[in-house]
Amino acid sequence: RHLPIGEATLLLTTSPIFTVILSSILLGERLLYTDYVALLFGITGTTLIAQPDFLFNSEDVVPRPKIYYLAIVVALARGFFKASKFIAVNRTTEEVATILIVFYLACVSFTV
Repeated sequence: RHLPIGEATLLLTTSPIFTVILSSILLGERLLYTDYVALLFGITGTTLIAQPDFLFNSEDVVPRPKIYYLAIVVALARGFFKASKFIAVNRTTEEVATILIVFYLACVSFTV
């Protein structure tokens, strides 16, 4: 069984969660109380949708194939790398012209 489209879409849109975490770590941005609450809701929602077996282990559930978990990891990695792109663009906008950044992002996105 493959990863359902709803779960895949949810996992592919986790980049805001990773962006907040990475901006706090790499850019030194302060997180407000509301940021922590939003992160908690985002991570909880993602966990409830993905339902990993180590948290939701039930004996009556059909075991999932290993490719299912690989799909989850790939989708989460996409969210992480998209967030990394946002952080990199934030750091380089002071040194590089915006039009050049947009051009290279379009070239890389087109080839990938």
